[in-house]
Amino acid sequence: MDHCIVSISEATELLNRKRLIELATVSNAKNAPANLTGMLLYSGGNFFQVLEGKERTLDILYNKILLDPRHTKIERLMYCPIRERTFRKWHMGALDLTGKKPCDRDQFRFITDQASCDPAAASRAAMTVLKMFRKALPDPNMPDKKAG
Repeated sequence: MDHCIVSISEATELLNRKRLIELATVSNAKNAPANLTGMLLYSGGNFFQVLEGKERTLDILYNKILLDPRHTKIERLMYCPIRERTFRKWHMGALDLTGKKPCDRDQFRFITDQASCDPAAASRAAMTVLKMFRKALPDPNMPDKKAG
């Protein structure tokens, strides 16, 4: 059964669009062979990330994330089994919301704040928000003309 991890963190340095695309490209290359999928939202130095995959594979990756010097204050908001993957087309889709819909760490955390009283509702809320942003991602089968 697949699982999902949702986490937030702070970048140790601000990223521009080019650096975010580079990060997503490297993540895609590493995640594809491990059959990991997900999405990374970035806004003003904050990351909101969802990862999907087999439980053991996610555990290994999450432990690597905890040691990654590119971000700090890593907080796992959700970790749960899922029936199907929401981001199955993306080994790592990435969006920079800094100029469009700026979000800070507390706004990302708000998405899952209900977890303590209703984990199912928190999970649905997080996925609803992520699905909304997923629509803004380019088709993974088409090259991103702006990236070059």
